[in-house]
Amino acid sequence: MTRPALLPLASCARRLVKDEDGSASVWSIFWMTMMMIVSGFTLDVSNAYRIRALLQATADASALAAVRELPDADAARTAAISLSQVNMPLADNGNVMLPGMVVVGAWDAESNSFQPGAEPYDAVKVYAARGNGAGLDVPTFLMGLVGRNDWQIAASSTARVRSGVSGGVKNLCPGAIILSTQDVQMGGNNTLTDGVCVHGETEVKFGGSSYFTADVRISSFYPDNIYIGDVDTDSPAGEAEVKVTDPVHIDPVILPVLNTMFDDLWAELYDSGVTTYSGDLLPDFVKDPATGAAKVVRVNQWWWTVQPGDFEPYTIYVVNHGMQMAGKVDAQNIAVIAKGQIGMGGGPRLYFNDVFFFGEGTLNFSGSASYGEPDHYCDDGQFDVYMFSKNRISLGGSSPGDWTYGYLGAAPQFHPGGSFKAAGGIYVEAASSVQVGGNAQIAGCGTALDAYIPIVHINEEETIVVGGALVQ
Repeated sequence: MTRPALLPLASCARRLVKDEDGSASVWSIFWMTMMMIVSGFTLDVSNAYRIRALLQATADASALAAVRELPDADAARTAAISLSQVNMPLADNGNVMLPGMVVVGAWDAESNSFQPGAEPYDAVKVYAARGNGAGLDVPTFLMGLVGRNDWQIAASSTARVRSGVSGGVKNLCPGAIILSTQDVQMGGNNTLTDGVCVHGETEVKFGGSSYFTADVRISSFYPDNIYIGDVDTDSPAGEAEVKVTDPVHIDPVILPVLNTMFDDLWAELYDSGVTTYSGDLLPDFVKDPATGAAKVVRVNQWWWTVQPGDFEPYTIYVVNHGMQMAGKVDAQNIAVIAKGQIGMGGGPRLYFNDVFFFGEGTLNFSGSASYGEPDHYCDDGQFDVYMFSKNRISLGGSSPGDWTYGYLGAAPQFHPGGSFKAAGGIYVEAASSVQVGGNAQIAGCGTALDAYIPIVHINEEETIVVGGALVQ
Protein backbone atom coordinates (compact mmCIF):
# COMPACT_ATOMS: atom_id res chain seq x y z
CA MET A 1 0.00 0.00 0.00
CA THR A 2 1.46 3.28 -1.11
CA ARG A 3 1.08 6.26 1.26
CA PRO A 4 0.70 9.79 -0.10
CA ALA A 5 3.82 11.82 0.05
CA LEU A 6 3.91 14.38 2.89
CA LEU A 7 4.31 18.02 1.87
CA PRO A 8 7.47 19.65 3.05
CA LEU A 9 7.06 21.86 6.17
CA ALA A 10 8.06 25.04 4.34
CA SER A 11 5.43 24.44 1.65
CA CYS A 12 2.71 24.04 4.31
CA ALA A 13 3.72 27.32 5.95
CA ARG A 14 3.61 29.19 2.64
CA ARG A 15 0.18 27.79 1.88
CA LEU A 16 -1.15 28.82 5.30
CA VAL A 17 0.09 32.37 4.85
CA LYS A 18 -1.52 32.66 1.43
CA ASP A 19 -4.84 31.09 2.42
CA GLU A 20 -7.50 33.91 2.49
CA ASP A 21 -10.58 31.74 2.95
CA GLY A 22 -12.95 33.50 5.42
CA SER A 23 -11.22 36.90 5.35
CA ALA A 24 -14.08 38.50 3.39
CA SER A 25 -16.53 37.45 6.09
CA VAL A 26 -14.37 38.97 8.81
CA TRP A 27 -14.13 42.29 6.95
CA SER A 28 -17.85 42.25 6.17
CA ILE A 29 -18.67 41.85 9.84
CA PHE A 30 -16.26 44.66 10.72
CA TRP A 31 -17.69 47.14 8.21
CA MET A 32 -21.24 46.16 8.99
CA THR A 33 -20.57 46.86 12.66
CA MET A 34 -19.00 50.22 11.82
CA MET A 35 -21.95 51.20 9.61
CA MET A 36 -24.38 50.27 12.36
CA ILE A 37 -22.47 52.44 14.81
CA VAL A 38 -22.34 55.40 12.41
CA SER A 39 -26.03 54.97 11.60
CA GLY A 40 -26.82 54.84 15.29
CA PHE A 41 -24.87 58.02 15.96
CA THR A 42 -26.63 59.72 13.03
CA LEU A 43 -30.00 58.64 14.39
CA ASP A 44 -29.14 59.99 17.83
CA VAL A 45 -27.97 63.34 16.46
CA SER A 46 -30.98 63.66 14.11
CA ASN A 47 -33.34 62.95 16.97
CA ALA A 48 -31.59 65.58 19.10
CA TYR A 49 -32.00 68.19 16.35
CA ARG A 50 -35.66 67.23 15.96
CA ILE A 51 -36.29 67.73 19.67
CA ARG A 52 -34.38 71.00 19.60
CA ALA A 53 -36.58 72.28 16.76
CA LEU A 54 -39.70 71.35 18.75
CA LEU A 55 -38.36 73.09 21.83
CA GLN A 56 -37.51 76.22 19.83
CA ALA A 57 -40.95 76.35 18.24
CA THR A 58 -42.52 75.83 21.67
CA ALA A 59 -40.41 78.58 23.21
CA ASP A 60 -41.29 81.01 20.40
CA ALA A 61 -45.02 80.31 20.62
CA SER A 62 -45.04 80.40 24.43
CA ALA A 63 -43.18 83.72 24.50
CA LEU A 64 -45.79 85.22 22.18
CA ALA A 65 -48.63 83.85 24.29
CA ALA A 66 -47.04 85.22 27.46
CA VAL A 67 -46.31 88.73 26.24
CA ARG A 68 -49.93 89.22 25.23
CA GLU A 69 -50.88 88.92 28.91
CA LEU A 70 -48.55 91.67 30.11
CA PRO A 71 -48.38 93.59 32.36
CA ASP A 72 -49.95 90.73 34.40
CA ALA A 73 -46.86 88.62 35.15
CA ASP A 74 -48.80 85.69 36.66
CA ALA A 75 -51.13 85.51 33.65
CA ALA A 76 -48.09 85.63 31.34
CA ARG A 77 -46.51 82.63 33.08
CA THR A 78 -49.76 80.70 33.01
CA ALA A 79 -50.24 81.39 29.29
CA ALA A 80 -46.69 80.35 28.42
CA ILE A 81 -46.79 77.11 30.39
CA SER A 82 -50.26 76.17 29.12
CA LEU A 83 -49.23 76.59 25.50
CA SER A 84 -45.98 74.66 26.04
CA GLN A 85 -48.01 71.70 27.25
CA VAL A 86 -50.21 71.88 24.16
CA ASN A 87 -47.21 71.94 21.82
CA MET A 88 -45.26 69.29 23.75
CA PRO A 89 -47.70 67.12 25.74
CA LEU A 90 -46.67 66.06 29.23
CA ALA A 91 -47.11 62.33 28.55
CA ASP A 92 -44.44 62.32 25.83
CA ASN A 93 -42.11 65.10 26.93
CA GLY A 94 -42.58 65.79 30.63
CA ASN A 95 -43.03 69.38 31.76
CA VAL A 96 -40.68 71.25 29.44
CA MET A 97 -41.45 74.67 30.95
CA LEU A 98 -41.44 75.24 34.71
CA PRO A 99 -42.65 78.50 36.31
CA GLY A 100 -39.10 79.70 36.89
CA MET A 101 -38.39 79.32 33.16
CA VAL A 102 -40.79 82.17 32.28
CA VAL A 103 -39.02 85.43 33.08
CA VAL A 104 -40.92 88.74 32.91
CA GLY A 105 -39.10 92.03 32.42
CA ALA A 106 -38.57 94.98 30.15
CA TRP A 107 -36.86 95.55 26.84
CA ASP A 108 -34.08 98.13 26.98
CA ALA A 109 -34.02 99.97 23.66
CA GLU A 110 -30.64 101.57 24.34
CA SER A 111 -28.77 98.30 24.78
CA ASN A 112 -31.25 96.35 22.63
CA SER A 113 -31.48 93.68 25.30
CA PHE A 114 -33.87 92.04 27.75
CA GLN A 115 -33.76 93.21 31.37
CA PRO A 116 -35.19 90.53 33.71
CA GLY A 117 -37.54 91.88 36.37
CA ALA A 118 -37.39 95.46 35.10
CA GLU A 119 -40.60 97.47 34.90
CA PRO A 120 -42.82 98.42 33.20
CA TYR A 121 -43.28 94.87 31.99
CA ASP A 122 -43.21 94.77 28.21
CA ALA A 123 -41.11 91.68 27.45
CA VAL A 124 -40.89 88.00 28.37
CA LYS A 125 -38.07 85.50 28.03
CA VAL A 126 -38.96 81.83 28.19
CA TYR A 127 -36.94 78.64 28.26
CA ALA A 128 -38.08 75.20 27.14
CA ALA A 129 -36.01 72.14 27.97
CA ARG A 130 -35.89 68.40 28.10
CA GLY A 131 -33.45 67.12 30.68
CA ASN A 132 -31.57 68.71 33.56
CA GLY A 133 -34.66 69.02 35.75
CA ALA A 134 -37.24 70.10 33.17
CA GLY A 135 -38.97 67.63 30.91
CA LEU A 136 -37.86 64.09 30.19
CA ASP A 137 -34.27 63.37 29.21
CA VAL A 138 -33.91 62.59 25.51
CA PRO A 139 -32.67 58.98 25.35
CA THR A 140 -29.93 57.93 22.94
CA PHE A 141 -29.64 54.69 21.01
CA LEU A 142 -25.97 53.92 20.38
CA MET A 143 -24.34 56.96 21.98
CA GLY A 144 -24.30 54.84 25.11
CA LEU A 145 -21.32 53.01 23.60
CA VAL A 146 -19.28 56.14 24.25
CA GLY A 147 -20.84 56.80 27.64
CA ARG A 148 -23.73 59.13 26.76
CA ASN A 149 -27.12 57.65 27.50
CA ASP A 150 -29.25 60.78 27.01
CA TRP A 151 -29.33 64.35 25.73
CA GLN A 152 -30.16 67.48 27.71
CA ILE A 153 -31.54 70.03 25.26
CA ALA A 154 -32.96 73.51 25.80
CA ALA A 155 -34.02 76.54 23.80
CA SER A 156 -35.03 80.09 24.65
CA SER A 157 -37.02 82.87 23.07
CA THR A 158 -37.76 86.48 23.94
CA ALA A 159 -40.88 88.37 22.90
CA ARG A 160 -41.61 92.02 23.44
CA VAL A 161 -44.29 94.57 22.73
CA ARG A 162 -43.12 97.39 20.57
CA SER A 163 -44.94 100.57 19.67
CA GLY A 164 -44.26 102.84 16.75
CA VAL A 165 -40.66 101.72 16.20
CA SER A 166 -38.86 102.04 12.92
CA GLY A 167 -39.00 99.03 10.65
CA GLY A 168 -42.52 99.57 9.51
CA VAL A 169 -44.94 97.62 11.68
CA LYS A 170 -46.95 100.74 12.55
CA ASN A 171 -50.40 101.05 10.93
CA LEU A 172 -50.11 97.96 8.77
CA CYS A 173 -52.73 96.53 6.48
CA PRO A 174 -55.53 99.09 6.18
CA GLY A 175 -57.96 96.94 4.30
CA ALA A 176 -55.78 94.44 2.44
CA ILE A 177 -53.78 91.49 3.74
CA ILE A 178 -52.59 88.13 2.42
CA LEU A 179 -51.61 85.96 5.38
CA SER A 180 -50.15 82.46 5.24
CA THR A 181 -48.82 80.41 8.11
CA GLN A 182 -46.41 78.97 5.52
CA ASP A 183 -45.15 81.00 2.54
CA VAL A 184 -46.44 83.46 -0.04
CA GLN A 185 -45.08 83.34 -3.59
CA MET A 186 -45.83 86.15 -6.04
CA GLY A 187 -44.67 86.44 -9.63
CA GLY A 188 -43.34 89.61 -11.18
CA ASN A 189 -44.91 92.82 -12.47
CA ASN A 190 -47.21 93.25 -9.47
CA THR A 191 -48.68 96.53 -8.27
CA LEU A 192 -49.34 96.82 -4.53
CA THR A 193 -50.70 100.13 -3.22
CA ASP A 194 -52.49 101.83 -0.34
CA GLY A 195 -51.26 99.81 2.60
CA VAL A 196 -51.37 96.23 1.31
CA CYS A 197 -49.74 93.76 3.69
CA VAL A 198 -48.25 90.42 2.61
CA HIS A 199 -47.18 88.05 5.39
CA GLY A 200 -45.69 84.59 4.96
CA GLU A 201 -44.71 83.08 8.31
CA THR A 202 -41.83 81.10 6.77
CA GLU A 203 -41.08 82.95 3.52
CA VAL A 204 -42.24 85.63 1.08
CA LYS A 205 -40.94 85.77 -2.47
CA PHE A 206 -41.63 88.36 -5.19
CA GLY A 207 -40.55 88.29 -8.80
CA GLY A 208 -39.00 91.32 -10.42
CA SER A 209 -40.45 94.60 -11.69
CA SER A 210 -43.07 95.03 -8.95
CA TYR A 211 -44.42 98.43 -7.99
CA PHE A 212 -44.93 99.40 -4.33
CA THR A 213 -46.22 102.49 -2.59
CA ALA A 214 -44.41 103.45 0.59
CA ASP A 215 -47.19 102.16 2.89
CA VAL A 216 -46.96 98.56 1.62
CA ARG A 217 -45.41 96.09 4.07
CA ILE A 218 -43.96 92.62 3.49
CA SER A 219 -43.23 90.61 6.60
CA SER A 220 -42.23 87.17 7.87
CA PHE A 221 -41.20 85.48 11.08
CA TYR A 222 -37.93 84.84 9.22
CA PRO A 223 -37.15 88.20 7.56
CA ASP A 224 -34.05 86.75 5.88
CA ASN A 225 -36.48 84.62 3.87
CA ILE A 226 -38.09 87.64 2.23
CA TYR A 227 -36.94 87.84 -1.39
CA ILE A 228 -37.94 90.77 -3.57
CA GLY A 229 -36.79 90.94 -7.16
CA ASP A 230 -35.75 94.18 -8.79
CA VAL A 231 -38.34 96.84 -8.00
CA ASP A 232 -39.93 98.76 -10.86
CA THR A 233 -37.89 101.87 -11.59
CA ASP A 234 -41.02 104.04 -11.23
CA SER A 235 -41.96 102.55 -7.86
CA PRO A 236 -42.30 105.12 -5.04
CA ALA A 237 -40.86 102.59 -2.58
CA GLY A 238 -37.95 100.19 -2.83
CA GLU A 239 -37.22 96.89 -1.15
CA ALA A 240 -35.73 98.54 1.94
CA GLU A 241 -38.93 100.49 2.58
CA VAL A 242 -41.50 97.71 2.17
CA LYS A 243 -39.58 94.83 3.74
CA VAL A 244 -40.06 94.53 7.51
CA THR A 245 -36.63 93.52 8.77
CA ASP A 246 -37.71 92.42 12.26
CA PRO A 247 -39.32 89.02 12.87
CA VAL A 248 -43.10 89.37 12.78
CA HIS A 249 -45.50 86.66 13.90
CA ILE A 250 -49.18 86.95 13.01
CA ASP A 251 -51.68 84.40 14.30
CA PRO A 252 -54.61 83.69 11.95
CA VAL A 253 -57.93 84.10 13.72
CA ILE A 254 -60.34 82.41 11.30
CA LEU A 255 -58.48 79.21 10.45
CA PRO A 256 -58.46 77.88 14.04
CA VAL A 257 -62.26 78.22 14.30
CA LEU A 258 -63.34 77.06 10.83
CA ASN A 259 -64.69 73.75 12.12
CA THR A 260 -66.61 75.43 14.91
CA MET A 261 -68.00 78.06 12.54
CA PHE A 262 -69.35 75.38 10.19
CA ASP A 263 -70.79 73.25 12.99
CA ASP A 264 -72.57 76.25 14.52
CA LEU A 265 -74.07 77.23 11.16
CA TRP A 266 -75.21 73.70 10.44
CA ALA A 267 -76.84 73.28 13.84
CA GLU A 268 -78.53 76.68 13.64
CA LEU A 269 -79.74 76.44 10.06
CA TYR A 270 -80.18 72.75 9.20
CA ASP A 271 -80.67 70.74 12.38
CA SER A 272 -82.95 73.32 14.00
CA GLY A 273 -85.58 73.22 11.26
CA VAL A 274 -85.95 77.01 11.15
CA THR A 275 -87.47 78.63 8.07
CA THR A 276 -86.04 82.12 8.61
CA TYR A 277 -82.86 83.39 10.25
CA SER A 278 -81.91 86.78 11.70
CA GLY A 279 -78.94 85.85 13.92
CA ASP A 280 -75.33 87.03 13.84
CA LEU A 281 -73.69 83.91 12.35
CA LEU A 282 -74.02 85.45 8.89
CA PRO A 283 -73.40 88.97 7.52
CA ASP A 284 -76.31 91.40 7.36
CA PHE A 285 -76.36 91.60 3.56
CA VAL A 286 -77.98 88.14 3.49
CA LYS A 287 -81.00 89.43 5.43
CA ASP A 288 -83.92 91.22 3.81
CA PRO A 289 -83.84 94.88 4.92
CA ALA A 290 -87.64 94.88 5.11
CA THR A 291 -87.82 92.05 7.66
CA GLY A 292 -84.30 91.80 9.10
CA ALA A 293 -84.29 88.07 8.33
CA ALA A 294 -83.34 85.66 5.54
CA LYS A 295 -85.35 82.71 4.26
CA VAL A 296 -83.78 79.28 4.94
CA VAL A 297 -83.99 76.60 2.22
CA ARG A 298 -82.71 73.06 2.83
CA VAL A 299 -81.48 71.07 -0.17
CA ASN A 300 -81.28 67.30 0.32
CA GLN A 301 -80.42 66.22 -3.22
CA TRP A 302 -77.34 64.04 -3.60
CA TRP A 303 -75.91 66.57 -6.04
CA TRP A 304 -77.56 69.92 -6.59
CA THR A 305 -77.02 71.70 -9.91
CA VAL A 306 -78.05 75.33 -9.69
CA GLN A 307 -79.54 76.75 -12.86
CA PRO A 308 -80.00 80.44 -13.75
CA GLY A 309 -82.87 81.83 -11.73
CA ASP A 310 -82.67 79.24 -8.93
CA PHE A 311 -81.01 81.63 -6.48
CA GLU A 312 -83.36 84.08 -4.78
CA PRO A 313 -82.01 87.14 -2.92
CA TYR A 314 -82.05 87.16 0.87
CA THR A 315 -82.02 83.38 1.05
CA ILE A 316 -79.75 80.89 2.86
CA TYR A 317 -79.29 77.58 1.05
CA VAL A 318 -78.23 74.73 3.34
CA VAL A 319 -77.07 71.86 1.11
CA ASN A 320 -76.74 68.39 2.62
CA HIS A 321 -74.32 67.22 -0.09
CA GLY A 322 -72.29 68.82 -2.86
CA MET A 323 -73.43 71.32 -5.47
CA GLN A 324 -72.44 72.98 -8.73
CA MET A 325 -73.51 76.30 -10.17
CA ALA A 326 -74.10 76.03 -13.89
CA GLY A 327 -72.72 78.61 -16.28
CA LYS A 328 -74.45 82.00 -16.34
CA VAL A 329 -75.44 81.75 -12.65
CA ASP A 330 -74.90 85.05 -10.87
CA ALA A 331 -75.56 85.51 -7.17
CA GLN A 332 -76.36 88.47 -4.93
CA ASN A 333 -77.51 88.64 -1.30
CA ILE A 334 -77.40 84.90 -0.65
CA ALA A 335 -75.58 82.39 1.54
CA VAL A 336 -74.69 78.78 0.70
CA ILE A 337 -73.55 76.32 3.38
CA ALA A 338 -72.76 72.88 1.92
CA LYS A 339 -71.65 69.56 3.43
CA GLY A 340 -69.63 68.85 0.31
CA GLN A 341 -67.99 70.74 -2.54
CA ILE A 342 -69.26 74.02 -3.96
CA GLY A 343 -68.37 74.33 -7.63
CA MET A 344 -68.85 76.96 -10.29
CA GLY A 345 -69.01 76.37 -14.00
CA GLY A 346 -67.78 78.77 -16.62
CA GLY A 347 -69.87 81.54 -18.09
CA PRO A 348 -69.67 85.00 -19.56
CA ARG A 349 -69.07 87.73 -17.01
CA LEU A 350 -70.34 85.96 -13.90
CA TYR A 351 -70.89 88.35 -11.01
CA PHE A 352 -71.02 87.61 -7.28
CA ASN A 353 -71.70 90.38 -4.77
CA ASP A 354 -72.95 90.32 -1.17
CA VAL A 355 -72.54 86.54 -1.04
CA PHE A 356 -71.43 84.03 1.58
CA PHE A 357 -70.11 80.56 0.63
CA PHE A 358 -68.96 77.93 3.15
CA GLY A 359 -68.20 74.33 2.18
CA GLU A 360 -66.87 71.39 4.14
CA GLY A 361 -65.33 70.39 0.83
CA THR A 362 -63.48 72.42 -1.79
CA LEU A 363 -64.76 75.70 -3.15
CA ASN A 364 -63.85 75.24 -6.79
CA PHE A 365 -64.67 78.50 -8.56
CA SER A 366 -62.64 77.62 -11.60
CA GLY A 367 -64.37 79.80 -14.14
CA SER A 368 -63.89 83.48 -14.78
CA ALA A 369 -65.93 85.70 -12.47
CA SER A 370 -66.04 89.06 -10.74
CA TYR A 371 -66.43 89.40 -6.99
CA GLY A 372 -67.61 92.41 -5.00
CA GLU A 373 -68.18 96.05 -5.82
CA PRO A 374 -65.33 97.61 -7.84
CA ASP A 375 -66.25 101.27 -7.48
CA HIS A 376 -67.24 101.55 -3.82
CA TYR A 377 -65.52 98.65 -2.08
CA CYS A 378 -63.88 100.97 0.46
CA ASP A 379 -66.78 103.35 0.89
CA ASP A 380 -69.10 101.24 3.03
CA GLY A 381 -66.23 99.83 5.11
CA GLN A 382 -67.55 96.26 4.84
CA PHE A 383 -66.52 93.08 3.04
CA ASP A 384 -68.93 92.10 0.26
CA VAL A 385 -67.84 88.50 -0.46
CA TYR A 386 -67.06 85.74 2.06
CA MET A 387 -65.62 82.35 1.10
CA PHE A 388 -64.71 79.68 3.65
CA SER A 389 -63.68 76.06 3.20
CA LYS A 390 -62.46 73.39 5.59
CA ASN A 391 -60.34 72.10 2.70
CA ARG A 392 -59.42 74.35 -0.24
CA ILE A 393 -60.50 77.45 -2.12
CA SER A 394 -59.60 77.60 -5.80
CA LEU A 395 -60.39 80.68 -7.84
CA GLY A 396 -60.02 80.62 -11.60
CA GLY A 397 -58.30 82.84 -14.10
CA SER A 398 -59.28 86.42 -14.70
CA SER A 399 -60.58 87.68 -18.01
CA PRO A 400 -60.14 91.35 -18.94
CA GLY A 401 -62.67 93.36 -17.00
CA ASP A 402 -63.03 90.92 -14.08
CA TRP A 403 -62.22 91.98 -10.52
CA THR A 404 -62.06 90.92 -6.86
CA TYR A 405 -62.96 93.65 -4.34
CA GLY A 406 -64.14 93.57 -0.75
CA TYR A 407 -63.25 89.88 -0.57
CA LEU A 408 -62.59 87.78 2.54
CA GLY A 409 -61.46 84.14 2.21
CA ALA A 410 -60.02 81.55 4.58
CA ALA A 411 -59.08 77.91 4.02
CA PRO A 412 -56.19 75.57 4.79
CA GLN A 413 -55.30 75.79 1.08
CA PHE A 414 -55.94 78.93 -0.91
CA HIS A 415 -55.27 79.12 -4.65
CA PRO A 416 -56.27 82.54 -6.03
CA GLY A 417 -55.42 81.75 -9.66
CA GLY A 418 -55.66 84.95 -11.66
CA SER A 419 -58.42 86.47 -9.53
CA PHE A 420 -56.17 89.22 -8.13
CA LYS A 421 -55.38 90.82 -11.48
CA ALA A 422 -57.64 93.66 -10.37
CA ALA A 423 -58.24 93.50 -6.62
CA GLY A 424 -58.66 95.62 -3.53
CA GLY A 425 -59.83 95.40 0.05
CA ILE A 426 -58.98 91.71 0.29
CA TYR A 427 -58.32 89.58 3.36
CA VAL A 428 -56.93 86.04 3.02
CA GLU A 429 -55.88 83.46 5.61
CA ALA A 430 -54.24 80.19 4.53
CA ALA A 431 -52.29 77.42 6.22
CA SER A 432 -50.28 76.38 3.16
CA SER A 433 -48.34 78.07 0.40
CA VAL A 434 -50.23 80.87 -1.35
CA GLN A 435 -49.09 81.34 -4.93
CA VAL A 436 -50.21 84.50 -6.64
CA GLY A 437 -49.32 84.72 -10.31
CA GLY A 438 -47.62 87.78 -11.71
CA ASN A 439 -49.35 90.98 -12.81
CA ALA A 440 -51.46 91.15 -9.67
CA GLN A 441 -52.86 94.60 -8.85
CA ILE A 442 -53.93 94.83 -5.21
CA ALA A 443 -54.98 97.98 -3.40
CA GLY A 444 -55.89 98.64 0.21
CA CYS A 445 -58.29 101.10 1.79
CA GLY A 446 -57.60 104.10 3.96
CA THR A 447 -59.05 102.23 6.92
CA ALA A 448 -59.43 98.51 7.53
CA LEU A 449 -62.67 96.95 6.34
CA ASP A 450 -64.96 95.46 8.96
CA ALA A 451 -66.13 91.85 8.93
CA TYR A 452 -69.03 90.24 10.75
CA ILE A 453 -66.43 88.03 12.51
CA PRO A 454 -63.13 89.07 14.15
CA ILE A 455 -60.16 89.31 11.77
CA VAL A 456 -56.55 90.39 12.11
CA HIS A 457 -56.07 94.13 12.50
CA ILE A 458 -52.42 95.10 12.89
CA ASN A 459 -52.26 98.39 14.72
CA GLU A 460 -49.61 100.46 16.41
CA GLU A 461 -48.69 97.98 19.12
CA GLU A 462 -47.41 94.67 17.83
CA THR A 463 -46.05 91.59 19.52
CA ILE A 464 -42.86 90.32 17.95
CA VAL A 465 -40.28 87.68 18.69
CA VAL A 466 -36.84 89.22 18.87
CA GLY A 467 -34.84 86.05 18.79
CA GLY A 468 -34.66 82.45 19.90
CA ALA A 469 -31.40 80.80 20.87
CA LEU A 470 -30.19 77.32 21.76
CA VAL A 471 -28.99 77.38 25.33
CA GLN A 472 -27.79 73.79 25.80
